[in-house]
Amino acid sequence: MLLAFNPATIDSNYDLHAATRAEGTAKLILPPAKAEENLLVFISFLNATGMGDKKNLKNVSDSQLIGLD
Repeated sequence: MLLAFNPATIDSNYDLHAATRAEGTAKLILPPAKAEENLLVFISFLNATGMGDKKNLKNVSDSQLIGLD
């Protein structure tokens, strides 16, 4: 899962199925931001082998702040 969030405008964009590890890359359209506004970008992962039990939190990672734009 990728999430980009603009705290100044509370605008966001996310993709729950951005990519698989095998794809090696993911893209996300960023929400609008003025030059002086920062975007927070987060990432988290779902264990694809455990997808049968989506309610088990062991199959989902904590989200990580991966950058400010």
